[in-house]
Amino acid sequence: MKQGHLAGKSLALILLLVGAGAILAYFYTTAGGRLPLSEKPYRVTAVMTDSQQLLKHADVRAAGVKIGTVGQIENVGDRIRVELELQRKHAPLYRNARVQVRQKTLVGENYVEITPGSPRAGEIADGGTLAVARQREAVPIDRVLNSLDADTRRDVSRNLRSGGKTVRGRAADLRELFQRVPPSAIWPARGEPGVIST
Repeated sequence: MKQGHLAGKSLALILLLVGAGAILAYFYTTAGGRLPLSEKPYRVTAVMTDSQQLLKHADVRAAGVKIGTVGQIENVGDRIRVELELQRKHAPLYRNARVQVRQKTLVGENYVEITPGSPRAGEIADGGTLAVARQREAVPIDRVLNSLDADTRRDVSRNLRSGGKTVRGRAADLRELFQRVPPSAIWPARGEPGVIST
């Protein structure tokens, strides 16, 4: 009887430890860590002119889906070399791939958005480099607002507040509006596949 009770407690303790380990592993990998037996990532170094305060372990995304993280960031003269560590299932990138540092939140949390490119341009080997010409510039909203004079900033603020009142409770209508926007309003005139005009 006592042995059965002890075995039940031992099993409960083992299950608790396994559950705690799984939770810790999840948060560790979410924060950019890699478990010892996990698959090695596909690495590409993107050369940029401005990393916009990008940090190590920031997300790397394609079409809004996280596909990797930022590795080492190194300043080399007037260029920044940013190592991108991508999940193998999203490899490879192609030589006409595009990278862009974008802002995830208004407090300045940035991430890298990738457009993988097309096979006809040729693959980038694991450990290869994506030239600076493949970077697309994104202007952070705070830089735009800081370029405005005080009167214009006040007008913009007033317009945003009134616009917010106008669309409050109309999320479904806005979603439908954006779904009805014709593709010609989104895709660039040069017709480059996978690159959305901004």
